Amino acid sequence: MKSSESDAPVAQQPFSLRLRVFYRLRGEARWRASHTERISTSEAVIRGRRPARNTDDITFVITLPPTRAHRAGCLIGHGRVKRSFRRPEAAAKPAFAVAMSDCRLDRAERAFSILAR
Repeated sequence: MKSSESDAPVAQQPFSLRLRVFYRLRGEARWRASHTERISTSEAVIRGRRPARNTDDITFVITLPPTRAHRAGCLIGHGRVKRSFRRPEAAAKPAFAVAMSDCRLDRAERAFSILAR
């Protein structure tokens, strides 16, 4: 009998999620605030005020909304900028894709103590 399920890996489907994100590139002291445009298990697209250069190391804190069962949380991680791009609309802020690595979920209070550093 043939199974209807495949053993092939499932493609990483990005989700269109507009979540608050704080980020800083290596060497920067100041955190920048913006929002995500899309997120998958390995990548986040962030809309920023200025474009990041490809290969820039980045630290980020993506806020996660609370649910009935859980308080607000954050995805804290590091990554590398894979690509930068602009939308054709003149008013659109530049965006960049981050290859996420070394990520963890944490309480919002913990994440904000990181941002204070």
